[in-house]
Amino acid sequence: MKKFLLFFLLSGLVACNSKKDNPPSPQTEAFTAERNAFFDYLKKPEDARLQLKPVGSLFDSSLLNDTKLVYQYTGNDIKAAANLGIYLADLNYCILFEKNNFTKEYFPAAVELSKVVGIEKSALTFLEQRYVANITRSDSLQAVVDSLFARSVRDRKGSQKEKLAGIAMATYQIENLHLALGTLEAFPKKLTDDQQEIAAQLLDMVLRQHSNVLIIYNFFKTFSDPQDPDKNPNYPFFENSLRELIGIYQEISYVAPVDPKAASSLMHEAIIKELHGKVKTIRSKIIGLE
Repeated sequence: MKKFLLFFLLSGLVACNSKKDNPPSPQTEAFTAERNAFFDYLKKPEDARLQLKPVGSLFDSSLLNDTKLVYQYTGNDIKAAANLGIYLADLNYCILFEKNNFTKEYFPAAVELSKVVGIEKSALTFLEQRYVANITRSDSLQAVVDSLFARSVRDRKGSQKEKLAGIAMATYQIENLHLALGTLEAFPKKLTDDQQEIAAQLLDMVLRQHSNVLIIYNFFKTFSDPQDPDKNPNYPFFENSLRELIGIYQEISYVAPVDPKAASSLMHEAIIKELHGKVKTIRSKIIGLE
């Protein structure tokens, strides 16, 4: 008995010393910090989506991704996650402008890709039922979409699908930037007072995404291995794309909130046009991701 007790105590001592001798590596600690920052950011989906006064004349369906393409994405989880982010942003855009005829197309598209990302069938059935019951009430419908967002993206933490959450969130941000910058591009050079207010809101939204893009980029860095791109195929594309966006953001000299009187000149600055061009290029590759 004494020998057994001595062996037990020595084993515990060795185990304790082993833990002290093998503290978490800096890489592991960095991964944990970036991962936690990413999922903490996802707790407020409203911070990322396009928000502005829903003036009906601003709605532009040509900015949206075609829902007929959804079945080109379902056979691959990377494509599905990437375009889930696109469709979720488009869905929020349609709800913002209360375009129920478009919402009826984009909600099923987002649900279809959520299945590939790994959302439970029972949860999706429940959300679909809530969607049907709230289709004419924008606030209630937005709550349903936020629940779909949470299930598809935020709740992936700790699962085998959490990498896909990073992809979906990256493309969600890209699409929101596309919608905001595309709306600005359609404005006339000379703005009315109302248009100045809206342009300032859109510019504020674009500027606020700098910190969000940085959070997502840092999350991607924990998965991408430039020395071995085949280890996580497609992840280097997203990491590189986000890094290029961050590089452009770092050249922007002004910050939110934007003075409405300055919006007219700011929206035509070369750096904003460069940012828009980069967003367009990244988005076109996402939609046709191979």
